[in-house]
Amino acid sequence: MMMLPCARRVVLNAICLHSYSTGFLLRSMTTTTSTIAAVQTNNQPSQWFPSVPTAWGRPLALRQASSSSPPPPPPPPSSLLLDNDEDYRTRAAQFGLAAPSDIEAALADEATVVLDVRTAAEISQSGQLERAAHWYTTPCTPQECPALETDPSTVLPPEMVRPIAGESTTTTTTTTTTTPTIVIYCGTGKRARRAKAILEAQGYQNVLNAGSLADVQAIVGQK
Repeated sequence: MMMLPCARRVVLNAICLHSYSTGFLLRSMTTTTSTIAAVQTNNQPSQWFPSVPTAWGRPLALRQASSSSPPPPPPPPSSLLLDNDEDYRTRAAQFGLAAPSDIEAALADEATVVLDVRTAAEISQSGQLERAAHWYTTPCTPQECPALETDPSTVLPPEMVRPIAGESTTTTTTTTTTTPTIVIYCGTGKRARRAKAILEAQGYQNVLNAGSLADVQAIVGQK
């Protein structure tokens, strides 16, 4: 069968186009292969076939770094938080609260006496300081502490607070007393200030106003 001239030209054009495309593809593959070989010869990772292992679409090294990030820093000590608390600083200046470091050191000593001068209702509602080997209580007001004013030994046992002979610190007594450190607290530090003043007037030494129960719990880290 004779092919028309027009049909022959169409077929020839198709054959030429196919040959040109095949040649271009072969040249591109040759160039790519040569480039990859040159890069790998220089010990550099190929940009077409990276040597960095990946996991879930991310470089493995980055994934491991993020998963092994250091833990967050611990919170600052509770005593430092108290120093930065405006209410605590105000009460410390107004009621003469002892330094948190002194309270912490005193409570680390098992011989320290802890005196809670809140009411029975307050103690029932809020509890007491658990970190206290010797815990005692007597209710006080900002103006008076009847039991301490009458006879402190009814509140602080004689075996913990022993009177000793000595020179009088006032004109109305002929003895002074010595004691382990006494840490006093109440609801704010105001009643504890009154109790501290009464004990010191009777010759007791090493008496610390710790402020409130919450203050002491913050200092010793008790939740």
